[in-house]
Amino acid sequence: MHASAVERAARALYAARSDRVRIDGLPESCRPPTLEDAYRIQDRLIALLGEPIGGWKIGATSQKARDFVGISDASLRARMLGVNCYEHPAALGEHFFFMRAIECEFAFTLGRDLEPSAAPFDEDAVLDAIEDMHPAIEISDSRYTDWTGVGGPALVADNCNDGAFVRGPPADGWRGSDLTRHQVTLHVDDRVAARGSGGEVITGPLGVLVWLANDLAARGMGLGAGQVVTTGSCTGVVPVEPGARVRADFGSFGVVEAEF
Repeated sequence: MHASAVERAARALYAARSDRVRIDGLPESCRPPTLEDAYRIQDRLIALLGEPIGGWKIGATSQKARDFVGISDASLRARMLGVNCYEHPAALGEHFFFMRAIECEFAFTLGRDLEPSAAPFDEDAVLDAIEDMHPAIEISDSRYTDWTGVGGPALVADNCNDGAFVRGPPADGWRGSDLTRHQVTLHVDDRVAARGSGGEVITGPLGVLVWLANDLAARGMGLGAGQVVTTGSCTGVVPVEPGARVRADFGSFGVVEAEF
């Protein structure tokens, strides 16, 4: 994909965000044919936005999600903009959304850097770099009119449907726990909207964090102390309406809440 096409695609997505309008899709002349092209567009979009990075989000972490976006064998990564990151309990009434798609996720705050020069990383190395684990809510959004039909590379180009992120309090007693067996319940306006567990995430929440650290390192990038990584939905994607109150219950690991 030519650099000029990458630039056109990034600027089209930047304009959609800036003008708060949706687009049907990227023009055919600058539509990414591969994930590598999509990441080039994403990189350029992030540069145009010029916002500090709060961390990373990992998507397509279940087989169902991968089949849905047409990506068979890889998770997807995107930056979380600091301006879109909130602490529990989050009041999101002033945050602009085209849509509000709720995902309950395990998130990790790093206590030290994972430099690319130290790769490859195993689970022990990544565990040692983690300061805290948190229950979290990710709110997916999209600049595409029909995000379900544009395909995986186009979603990656638009920073993987980033909308907002809510980090819950640090959890106690999580080290040594099997997160794949830990149950999570999503409540929307006091009704149970979804149930799941860390087992919905292929290789588990820690496994995909290891994947991210190594994937970034292979591209000369690292994870920094203080950054937050959210590791994929335990409960699927649940759309909610304006005014909704959502509560993700992680049992012994705590709760995280947001209100629109």
